[in-house]
Amino acid sequence: MVATIRCFKEREIVRYALLFLWEAIAKRKKVQFSEILKLTVNGGKLMQKRLQDLWQKEKLTRYIAQLTENARTVQNLARVDPRLHPCNPKQ
Repeated sequence: MVATIRCFKEREIVRYALLFLWEAIAKRKKVQFSEILKLTVNGGKLMQKRLQDLWQKEKLTRYIAQLTENARTVQNLARVDPRLHPCNPKQ
C-alpha cells in the first residue's frame, strides 16, 4: 500500500484523474461549464486529501513498527526491569 500511495503522489495521479472525472461528470450531468469545473475541482481536492491522509497513516504505521522493532532488540531488552521483561517466566 505504501508503494501505491508513493506512486500516486509522485506521478500526481490526481491531475490525470481530473480528466476522467471531468468526462464522467460531463456525460452524467448536462450542466454548464462552470458547474462541471467546480465539481471536478472539488473531486480532485477530495482525492488529494484522501491520498494525504493515507500517506500520513502509513508513515505513522511505519514509525510505530520501527519503534516496536527497536524496543525488542536484545540491547534494549537488557535494560528492561526484569519484572517487566517479556520472557519473564513468573508472569
